[in-house]
Amino acid sequence: MKKRCGLAALIIATAMFTVACQNNSSSNTSTSSQSSKSSQVQKSKTSVKTNKKQEQSHSQSQAPQVSRLTQMNRQLKKVFPKTLLPQNDGLGQGSDKLNVRYSISNGENDIYYSVGNNALSFNNPAVKKELPFAVLSEMTNLNDSQADDLINFQADEQGLPQVKVDTDVTATQQSGAGQTYLNWVQGKWSFTVHANALAEQNPLPTAKQVVQLAKKYKLPETQTHGSMRIQVGYSYGSLENVITWKENGHVYQLRAHSLDTAFKMVSSMK
Repeated sequence: MKKRCGLAALIIATAMFTVACQNNSSSNTSTSSQSSKSSQVQKSKTSVKTNKKQEQSHSQSQAPQVSRLTQMNRQLKKVFPKTLLPQNDGLGQGSDKLNVRYSISNGENDIYYSVGNNALSFNNPAVKKELPFAVLSEMTNLNDSQADDLINFQADEQGLPQVKVDTDVTATQQSGAGQTYLNWVQGKWSFTVHANALAEQNPLPTAKQVVQLAKKYKLPETQTHGSMRIQVGYSYGSLENVITWKENGHVYQLRAHSLDTAFKMVSSMK
């Protein structure tokens, strides 16, 4: 009888120990599972933060860079809120070092565009030492007669030799004192190309270039007439390509050292 009771007690004790082990194992498994889930959640949060940082960094790197001309135009608009300004600097290189200054005198506003060794602040006094590649002038106090004199529209003259410039453009030629001029009219605009015959300059190739550029780049709308005077052969800073027209009651004149630059700048005025 005592042996049976002892055996029964041993069986009960063994069963209780087994149940306790199973409960402890289940508790450990649950704790381990919760820890694993917590770790995964933390990793997910970290991944989300990393992705957001990467997206912000990518967005910042993809943000468009504001050009020097845009920066300068913003400053110019504070000084000349109603003045038309070129949206294209017309440069092939050096746009990142574009500098701008201005002057105001007796109803004339002059804006000087130059390229320096460094990008200087707007209207920095040091810009005066730089040679401008273009100058935009706005005359605000001219009467009609004065405006016409400045624009100097050249109508076609009869009886002069004619030169075929393009399939639909014929110019008149005037020569004398070692100078040669080709002149033609398109709409409200007159075009004059000047060459120095003594320096063996030929105005025709430049005239052909002008016609092609006029087809490619739209000239400003002019209230009365507009004129373009071009010098064959130029040096940096010569400013001998001159475009003059009247708009919004004011006379505008752009002088540039390069024919390409002149067309690009004047066609982007707004």
